[in-house]
Amino acid sequence: MKLKTFVMYICILFLLVGCNQNKFNSQSQSETNEQISHQVQSIPTHDHVYSPSDIDTPGTPYILPIKGASPKLTPSAWQRMLQWRRDILAFPKRYPNDVFVNGPNKKMVALTFDDGPDHMITPKIIATLKKENIKGTFFFIGEKVQKYPEIVKSAYNNGNIIANHSFYHDVFSKKTETEINQDLEKNSEAIRQVIGKSPALLRPPFGKTDDKLVKVAQKDHYKIILWSIDTLDWSNREQSVIQQNVLDNVRNGDIILMHTDEYTIETAKAVPTIIDELKRRGFQIVDVATLLNTSSYK
Repeated sequence: MKLKTFVMYICILFLLVGCNQNKFNSQSQSETNEQISHQVQSIPTHDHVYSPSDIDTPGTPYILPIKGASPKLTPSAWQRMLQWRRDILAFPKRYPNDVFVNGPNKKMVALTFDDGPDHMITPKIIATLKKENIKGTFFFIGEKVQKYPEIVKSAYNNGNIIANHSFYHDVFSKKTETEINQDLEKNSEAIRQVIGKSPALLRPPFGKTDDKLVKVAQKDHYKIILWSIDTLDWSNREQSVIQQNVLDNVRNGDIILMHTDEYTIETAKAVPTIIDELKRRGFQIVDVATLLNTSSYK
């Protein structure tokens, strides 16, 4: 009897430990989700790097903090993104004529689209822009330019800007200056073969920008175009969240980042609503070259 009683107590003990462990795991996951949600919701949506009085002071740069959030990012990924955003703002201050996260303090914004062309989403975006009489800026990847030249030509013929987003979409920080130059030139030539012009606007893959890249861009006569609103459509993939990231954060001079690839179906759905609401609020929607008063092509 004593042995049976002892075994029974041991079984009860294991059951209690297992229940508590499951409860702990459930609470930990819940706390993690709440942490991400709180971090996303706690980001200010309408502040500037400088106060309004500073922005209006002659000679003070108008530089916007980068906005946009995704509840689907892990806490560590979200913190890395926030750190990148803080770090990247140093570049338009140090290189005001070479690196841009936004345009001037005027009621104008630019819609930009990365990672195309593709055969499905890019044509839908082109058609929407044409219907709304809007000109966008497409940062195309060279490999895809060679694969879908007719879509590149369609975007260009409808008045949109075709810009350089590298040939292979590699991380430039891991490459030498020579390798970066060769990649950019290969994409530039691919684009020139299609539209007869070489782009003067560059967006590095993943937004990775450093002094080495700026040096190459200066030598090759590129303007580096980043963004001040990130829809995070590659992470969210929900029309409502994509729209919210733009419409809850939009400010004068914003450069808005979206993507055109097979996986951004929700982006194509969100763009018409974004355009309609921006127009309703009185924003002029222009291409990046118009926003920055710079050249589109070399």
